Amino acid sequence: MLFRGKLRKIIFVTCLLMLGYASLSLMASLFEDLSIDGVILEKQTTNTVPSALHTFLPTVCANESCRRHYEDHMSASGTLPIPKIRHILWRNEFISDYFAQQVKSWQRIHPDWTYVLWRDQDLEPFVAANFPELLDKFRSLELKIMRIDMIRYMLLLKLGGVYADLDYKLVRSLDEFRRFYAVVTREPETHSLQLFGPHWPIRPAASPAFLMSAPGHIFFRFVLKQLSKRKISEDILAFAGPEGLTITLEQYQIRYPLTNNPLAGVYVPPSFSFYPYENNSLDGVSKHFKDYRILKLGKSCSKLARWIDPRMYFLRKVKNLTQLCSDMTKFNAVTDSSPPVYAIHDMRKSGTSWGITHTPEYFANLTEMAKIVKNFRLGGSLL
Repeated sequence: MLFRGKLRKIIFVTCLLMLGYASLSLMASLFEDLSIDGVILEKQTTNTVPSALHTFLPTVCANESCRRHYEDHMSASGTLPIPKIRHILWRNEFISDYFAQQVKSWQRIHPDWTYVLWRDQDLEPFVAANFPELLDKFRSLELKIMRIDMIRYMLLLKLGGVYADLDYKLVRSLDEFRRFYAVVTREPETHSLQLFGPHWPIRPAASPAFLMSAPGHIFFRFVLKQLSKRKISEDILAFAGPEGLTITLEQYQIRYPLTNNPLAGVYVPPSFSFYPYENNSLDGVSKHFKDYRILKLGKSCSKLARWIDPRMYFLRKVKNLTQLCSDMTKFNAVTDSSPPVYAIHDMRKSGTSWGITHTPEYFANLTEMAKIVKNFRLGGSLL
């Protein structure tokens, strides 16, 4: 009996040692991947790769507690790694007065930034010059919006800066976010419920409409690698839109759970800071947009009522979800409206700038963008 007891202890200790060794080997391989990517990136950008941190942090930070650790460690040097550049994607040099008002809000708050306009004619030459291995994939995207979605990740990887949709109004300085190495904003929580059906807690849905990055960030290289392998479909949201970016961010977090490389960390701020609804409701949006959102959210809420699905039984006990579904125009049940607002995605419009329906304001009273902002550059001049 004594011998058997000792044997069990030896086996137990041996198993623990083997498990520990396997865990350390796995972590070492993950961090080696990040380190290798960092070396590659250093050769492709003028910025030097930052020194490794003395502590490991979550690679994807999506809460305020984690943000404080990011600020304490990743921003300790006092540098602002995200450059003062805003990338704008539009058809040509002329924008309507409707869009000009949004752009002017950026000029007022950040007059010393450089504003780079990437016209339709600039996109393929940029890909050919900087990402030749992705040119065939880029050309194979028949829908223009899918090319627009894909190239914004290329711009941030190569040049860094801020990408924001043209209908974004800036209301507060972005300098505090420039302390991070990458910022991926998130869609409102109701959009996540529309994309992924009823679930709790609500998954942070990444928004490609507003992104920030230092040049050469590992996450955006990861995004492009995933897109190069992703099957092309007519589902715009699932390729490089909110659904596709959300899935990619989650894959990135699973593969690299911790990092000591600043060029790997991604901060995800609260949804209300960059995609607020007025009064946290649908009251201030256009009728077209309101009807669209209620239709999409209604489909998700209808799934919640399915008694045959055992998962819905537990979700119906979540008061936040049942409260939202009882009045789909009010979002307080799922979205915290207390965080400060930095930018507003205008939702008075009746359609997207790339879709079939438009508001007349999109193309009325055209103005040359160079006359709106001081430090203006055409993307073609950077090739």
